[in-house]
Amino acid sequence: MGDVRLLLRLRVRHARTFLVRALHATGSDLIDDRGWGERSYQAYIIGFMGICLAAMWLWLLDTVQEAFVALGPDLAFGVLLFAFAAPAVMFSVSSFRGLRASWIKLSHPDIAYVAASPIGSTALVGVSAAITMIAGGAVAAPAGYLLAVGMRAASGWFVDPLTTALIASLWTAVPLAASRVVGTVRLALPRTIRRWKAVAMLALASLAAVAAYGALAIAWAPVALAQSNAVVQAIAAAVGLLAAGFLALLLLAKRVDRVRMVEENALYADTCSFGFFSLLDSATAGDYRRRCKLARRGPFLRLSQAAGPAALVARAALSLVRQYEGLPALLMLGAGITPFGVSALFGGFGVAGPIFWLAMLVGLASTAREVTRAFRDDMRVRLVRDQLPYGTLALLVGDSLPAFCLVTAVSCATVPFTLPAGAPVVPALVLAAALNAAVVLSFGLEAVRLRSGSMRPWGEGGLAIVGSLCGFASLSAEPLLVVAAAIVACATMARMIRRGSECVR
Repeated sequence: MGDVRLLLRLRVRHARTFLVRALHATGSDLIDDRGWGERSYQAYIIGFMGICLAAMWLWLLDTVQEAFVALGPDLAFGVLLFAFAAPAVMFSVSSFRGLRASWIKLSHPDIAYVAASPIGSTALVGVSAAITMIAGGAVAAPAGYLLAVGMRAASGWFVDPLTTALIASLWTAVPLAASRVVGTVRLALPRTIRRWKAVAMLALASLAAVAAYGALAIAWAPVALAQSNAVVQAIAAAVGLLAAGFLALLLLAKRVDRVRMVEENALYADTCSFGFFSLLDSATAGDYRRRCKLARRGPFLRLSQAAGPAALVARAALSLVRQYEGLPALLMLGAGITPFGVSALFGGFGVAGPIFWLAMLVGLASTAREVTRAFRDDMRVRLVRDQLPYGTLALLVGDSLPAFCLVTAVSCATVPFTLPAGAPVVPALVLAAALNAAVVLSFGLEAVRLRSGSMRPWGEGGLAIVGSLCGFASLSAEPLLVVAAAIVACATMARMIRRGSECVR
């Protein structure tokens, strides 16, 4: 118990440090400012934040009730089924992360004074898992409460919101515990076992568990609404699974390879200080993590035999497959930002819709910039760029074509389901492709200078121009005019890139 008490005390100190840094934003310091006036100001800040949180909670309750009433009983039941499947998705994602790297995160001080100390592995694994499960349950409890409030508003009756919050909390902790068991099994396996065999076996077991749970949850959902004792069964099952999972963790913890744990935490230890309160740009820290992972992973697959512009496309496609960390950003652009923009420009969200889309597009520029990553890599390495016999526009098109095709395919598959009633589908698909092309060309502007001695364009400015042109065109309520505005913007930016002088940002 001494090891557990020591680790818990360390966690409390970490939480205290986080709170002190958070209050620095208000101009106060919990440690140094101990006078009566300073303490009164700190109490005022905490009280004000509490009032804001309470107001936000009341607003959420009202919004959820209105949304579920608008959905109706049938669609609300579909939301409930999705909530039943959420633990399976959480287990899949957490297990995948545990199969890739150690789920126990250690900073440099932790490696020096905790992992290398006589503290037992059982205490280290148990405390880390318990804190993760408690944190996950604390986040899920308000979501469960809101779900119960919404279901009561839509159907007229449902399980008590507090009971639903307890069930959501427990059934969020269960997949977290199970995924920790999967990650601990990998850390406990001998190094003589090939990594891919262990990962394959654990992945198959995880998929089987997800499939079984999903089928059970969907089949049990109607029963949960019809039987009065289903709540007791859900709580009892969750408690039993939690106890079994935690016991399995404690048994496996004694066989964990702590050397492997430290090795797999090398990158996290280097970058954990660049957190929320760091002065370093988060994009810079993320790029460093990505390059370290890519260097550690090593190359796989081979470049196909191609010549001319096809070689650029083949190399960009291979880079897209190898650097799969950028796929979520591409999917967000194709399935979220672009369909929302098409729907907003076609009048789906009123006059304010294009403004919100423009703010989203510019605010998430780092996500949209992933489309031109291969182009930026070629431009960054002058030794490579000087040997490529292509102009800036041709290089931009060849390097961005695979990512553009992927994003456009996702957008075309998503747009028909997000269009407002009565909107034409074909112009919407053309507009989606034009908006994705505008994103590519906007960030291509960063590689050129329009005139000698002039300022270099930046991608966010190009996105703002495209959004403004399309937004003004959408005021006419004519879809073809919006499409024409997007095409004109693309043609203008392509001409600017072609006639500009290439420079290095």
